Amino acid sequence: MLLFLILFLGGVASIPYSFQSSSILYKFGTDRLLLRSGKIFGLMAFSLVLFQVASGTRLKFPDRIFSLNKVFRFHRICGLVIAGLAITHPILILASENMLFIPFKMRYWPEFTGVFLLMGLICTGVVSTLRKVMGLPFHLWFKMHQWVAPVLLALLFVHVLFVSETFETGLPHTLVFLSTGICGILWIRHKIRPFLSKPAFEVTSVEPAGKEAWRLNLVRVSGRAFQYHSGQFGFFRFQSPNISSEEHPFSISSSPTRPDGIELVVREGGDWTRLVSRIEPGTRCRVDGPYGLFSHAQCPKGSELIMIAGGIGITPMLSMVRYMADTRDDRKTLLIWSSKTREHDFFQNEFEGFGHSLINLRVIRVFTRDTEAFGENGRLDKPRLKRLVSGMTTSSYVYICGPPEMMKDTGKWLIELEFLKNRIFTENFGL
Repeated sequence: MLLFLILFLGGVASIPYSFQSSSILYKFGTDRLLLRSGKIFGLMAFSLVLFQVASGTRLKFPDRIFSLNKVFRFHRICGLVIAGLAITHPILILASENMLFIPFKMRYWPEFTGVFLLMGLICTGVVSTLRKVMGLPFHLWFKMHQWVAPVLLALLFVHVLFVSETFETGLPHTLVFLSTGICGILWIRHKIRPFLSKPAFEVTSVEPAGKEAWRLNLVRVSGRAFQYHSGQFGFFRFQSPNISSEEHPFSISSSPTRPDGIELVVREGGDWTRLVSRIEPGTRCRVDGPYGLFSHAQCPKGSELIMIAGGIGITPMLSMVRYMADTRDDRKTLLIWSSKTREHDFFQNEFEGFGHSLINLRVIRVFTRDTEAFGENGRLDKPRLKRLVSGMTTSSYVYICGPPEMMKDTGKWLIELEFLKNRIFTENFGL
């Protein structure tokens, strides 16, 4: 993928050489270098927009290769790179003309279109990066992000097409229309996809699942069967007057052996999830998915498994263990679940019941703020982790899900304990 991206950008960078505008032909020395470099930076920003749109519209094939959380990470990084290239682009162009500002004349309207575009890119990048610091609710940011994108794409199309004679005819002209058309199709597909043959579910119950968490049970009422692997997640859109209707990603905690029903466990942690208890039975829900490669189905049968969960990160592991119980997959498995107190515990009876069908499953509870609870007490640090995993081989497949810092530290400690890095998987699909 990286090689393809490099080759692609290399081809884009060759356009100012192969299709030179008159402005380049009449420049010499440093001025020509600055002008050509400015055009290259601008074209790279334009071309990366295609990857930006593709990575933000949840195409299935990148998810199956890289997993959607990595695709989203690329989306964020790519956005910052585009902003950097877009800022550098006019600086180099103006420097080649020995100008500080664009003259305020009508003939420079394509350049001013680019100014508005640049301002939009910077504002979008700043708001997306600092959303939590600014206290901007997710649903407002998400809607803004979804609708600002096509406006910026339209400004980009106009700016590129009219700012230089290079794109008036020939191959460059065709490539601009083709790239913009692909981006437009992807965006339209993304907007109408929730209404196209997606399985529709209905909420049958909303029940407490420990402190500050809720269990939602859904049953399919129309559409094709929802096939997924244990540990995967989907995007859920609840059609309720009591809660905003934008999509939210949640891990599926139920087993794939029961495709007509889905169970979610949602922790009250944000501006949307703290209202999840308002969802009522009978509420319709559209599901887009499944997504993710965080599943024991990806590793060889019979291999030892270690699952380490922090808080609500238990949900994909619960799906895996339930599936193992349903399919009598009694491989050696260690499940470590760290949570704050016994009040945050849920499904304890079910975990105990797994002992009858999965005799090689060992479940260890770790409570970080409850010294009187059964199991381990205190934080899951490196010495404790070393002791808990001592009975497992270092070739085990390890799945970690929880707060970002917990996943980072746990993965680092496991590598230091000589577990194989390429067999340690984490799940983080935050937007």
